Amino acid sequence: MPTKNQLPDIYKAHQAVAILPSQGSRITLLMRRFFNVLLQHAQRAGQTDIYRVEFSNVLGDAGYSGNNFDVAKDVLRSMAKTTVEWNIVNDRPDEKGVVKDWGVTTLLSHARIFQKSNRLVLEWSYSPVMRQEILDPKRYVPLSLRIYGSIKTGSAAALYEICMRYLTNVNGLTNKAEIEWWRPRITGVAMKDDAPLEYKYFKRDVLIPAIKEINEISDIEVELLEFKTGRKVSHLQFISRIKKQQSIELVTPIELVDQDLMRRILALGVPEDLANKLYVGHDEDSLRATLSYVELRISKGGVDSPVALFRDALKKGYGKSEGEKVATASKPTSVPSRAKEEDIAKEDPVAAAKRQAAQEYIDNLNPSQKRNLLDEFSRDISGIVAEHYAKSGLKSKIVRVELVRFVQKSMAS
Repeated sequence: MPTKNQLPDIYKAHQAVAILPSQGSRITLLMRRFFNVLLQHAQRAGQTDIYRVEFSNVLGDAGYSGNNFDVAKDVLRSMAKTTVEWNIVNDRPDEKGVVKDWGVTTLLSHARIFQKSNRLVLEWSYSPVMRQEILDPKRYVPLSLRIYGSIKTGSAAALYEICMRYLTNVNGLTNKAEIEWWRPRITGVAMKDDAPLEYKYFKRDVLIPAIKEINEISDIEVELLEFKTGRKVSHLQFISRIKKQQSIELVTPIELVDQDLMRRILALGVPEDLANKLYVGHDEDSLRATLSYVELRISKGGVDSPVALFRDALKKGYGKSEGEKVATASKPTSVPSRAKEEDIAKEDPVAAAKRQAAQEYIDNLNPSQKRNLLDEFSRDISGIVAEHYAKSGLKSKIVRVELVRFVQKSMAS
């Protein structure tokens, strides 16, 4: 192991990769991210019973917003009660062919957030056995937290870790195992013994999107291999190869809460404590797609309870698939139409100059000045602009256009 001052990544023990959630437990993307960031701080600190670090060193937002604080509590609470099992794949069996390296533990033994000298401090601990294994692993997987932090789904994060573990194997081949072995380890959801297993849906909804995400944003490329028993696919294996690219520097803080996404959830009327729990329990991509579906349904009318529809669509999964269709159908074309080109050509040069000056003024504001501007802007708007601002913030084109007009009026007065 390198010294703590030379630690460019985290070094995750094999036991902590491809962990199996116990019945009733669920491992989400936020839990995986939080676990890895805390692991980095723990590896730097070394062996100790309790770890402490400033809250701002863990989160990307040092402002301690209410959502960040509450979501952090929910994530830590989930980690402290989530039990996971490990069973080392390809471990050497004894003379009777039995693999004996198995264990069960919670992700964290305890967690605490408290104030000290006007600063928030995060405190946590691991079980003694887990601490020994993760701080001084005999076999480990090096991970870049910057790449890991770019992954948006829990299934892609889990598969990325597994493939990184086998990257140095011959041909980059992972272990070959039954679908029933892979599914809970990739989804982070324990399977019930009597749960029906439809591989074609698991492949379509989980494996293919996860592989695509890894191939697009990470430092490796992943390929799926399928093996049949009779006429059905029964076993899976993956090939991983490293991409030729420059190394990526580590960035420790993580953006715990996407505030625009949280605003859209709250705009449906979801109570804040429930919104935090839903945010912790689901991938951001699923939340965004489900929100798109629910917002479209609301715009068409006839929705008595947006909150109930949102929760049902999330729970049953149809909101994600329907929302992705909405997003695909609403994607703008990259080439403007002739009518739009003509409108741009006819734009008054004076008006265009004023609009550009207002946009440049916005772009040159520092974060504090921009927050003050948005506070004034939010008090001035109403109607559909206010609705879009509450749902999507500055991601909404309507809001961005209205903000430029707002600045133009301020500059003229």
